[in-house]
Amino acid sequence: MDIDEPSLGAARALQRALPGPSFVERSGGGNLHVWVFFSEPVEAYVASGVLAQAARETGVTVDVCPALDEWRATSHIKLPYHGDSRPMLDNAGRPVPLVTFLEACEGRRTNAAAWRASAQRLGLAPPRPARSGR
Repeated sequence: MDIDEPSLGAARALQRALPGPSFVERSGGGNLHVWVFFSEPVEAYVASGVLAQAARETGVTVDVCPALDEWRATSHIKLPYHGDSRPMLDNAGRPVPLVTFLEACEGRRTNAAAWRASAQRLGLAPPRPARSGR
């Protein structure tokens, strides 16, 4: 999630609203991103729906990726630690070295099944296939 402000408190509120571990990154523009790394692939509608619900619950203004209504083959994101910027942050908001983050993240991947269960409780459903013009 791309948080439209540099508030660590807003990021932490979003993290508490999510089912499982997540991480906060300082973006190149100075705002924050909340990242979720899953234990296995998860459907885009599940991820975007649960992230959007967390934003509604907390009242934090965010851009959710993937945004299914705008998804295009040209959509992209910059990963954490891109160049010399964009570090993950510790609980106090201080940058975490890449190796330290990777070691911490390895054992804290988010359980995809928990997100699917949350999506089901929210009544989320897979998007319908687009009809071809034929």
